Amino acid sequence: MRNLVLSLGIGVLIITLFFGVIVVYAQDNKVDSSGVTLKATLDKRPVTIGQRIQYTVALTCGKDVAVEFPSAAQTLGDFTVKEAVLKTSVRFGKKRSFCRYTLEAYTTGELTIPKLAIKYKGKADKDWRDILSDEQKVEVKSLLAGASNMTDIRDIKGPVMVSAQKKLLALLVAVIVSGLAVFLWGLRRRKKSAPVVQMRLAHEIAFEQLDELRRRDLISQGKITEYFVAVSGIVRHYLENRFNLKAPEMTTDEFLLLLRDGSLLKTEHKTLLKEFLVACDLVKFAKYAPNPQEIDMTYQFARNFVEQTKAEA
Repeated sequence: MRNLVLSLGIGVLIITLFFGVIVVYAQDNKVDSSGVTLKATLDKRPVTIGQRIQYTVALTCGKDVAVEFPSAAQTLGDFTVKEAVLKTSVRFGKKRSFCRYTLEAYTTGELTIPKLAIKYKGKADKDWRDILSDEQKVEVKSLLAGASNMTDIRDIKGPVMVSAQKKLLALLVAVIVSGLAVFLWGLRRRKKSAPVVQMRLAHEIAFEQLDELRRRDLISQGKITEYFVAVSGIVRHYLENRFNLKAPEMTTDEFLLLLRDGSLLKTEHKTLLKEFLVACDLVKFAKYAPNPQEIDMTYQFARNFVEQTKAEA
């Protein structure tokens, strides 16, 4: 008797799970009275600004049913359509037609992909019928605001206390160096030579350019795009001077591909540099309007990045 009750309990559990799976699956699909099934899916959410997502709308029907998707447009609700691919396949007497949209967003917040009306018509139908996809909500986050690691880059170290012995040794070295300098200066006066050009370090040039950029105060003048062109250019020229990389001549994608497999930068610096360059490109090319916090984070990243990767003296 006990075994019978146990068996019945297991059977009820299996049946419950089975029908539960069916209900969950049905919720992902829309079925109309004629048996046509529509399913809309997103490959990821939430996303960051500028990140591409794949939005697929698939209609399953009889093999003799004609299907028409909406004509391609440049936008789909709050999203920009980068590509729309329409495909059809027939298996086991069923036709599956789907349109895969590649979307991008250049504003933050909860954005909407609107309902799409897909038309279909069977052999016995006189008129076209419509079936609507569900409206989709997608949260789009700011790329800079999400880069919390930017604030984790260590700041410049404070002054280190020096012992009396080290001070005495430093003073002795200074005296010797001063004497040598006077000696060399005397030789130079006796013998004319070509002027020596002292090469400046890459980080010295970058710091000077960043200070000058802040003095120009482009943000208060409303020159946001010009500011981001300048700050990204400073970082790119620093990378060229510091690591002999032709960063100013490359697109962001080309440069990141070159940098990905190299060992010049640490992994965390590569990640943050990628976020910085992509964020600058969004402002320069996609007309993204950053908020004051994002603008300040961009400047601080550039300064801290140079400090953390500069050549040791």
